Amino acid sequence: MFHGASWTLYSDGTAHFTGLVTSSDDNDAWLMWIDLKNSSGQWLGRLVANTNWDDLTKFVKNLPDSSRQYWWDQWGTYPPQLFDQTQTLTLLSHC
Repeated sequence: MFHGASWTLYSDGTAHFTGLVTSSDDNDAWLMWIDLKNSSGQWLGRLVANTNWDDLTKFVKNLPDSSRQYWWDQWGTYPPQLFDQTQTLTLLSHC
């Protein structure tokens, strides 16, 4: 993931990610899970990817060619009542 990638949370319970990603291997995938945390670092919940994956909170970007950078534009959701409590996002990821 390159500098400038970002998540934006909206008060209606939607979240938007944009960024460039790549891999050092062909036929790879970037996987990430996003945790919502309050100002004390307490876990509030996890963003939902709205996909057909086995884990609805798993965001996936396929990366077929290691020589390319891929633009990732992804939407997710979360309970809107968490908007005012959410202070930080924690990214868990791997390829």
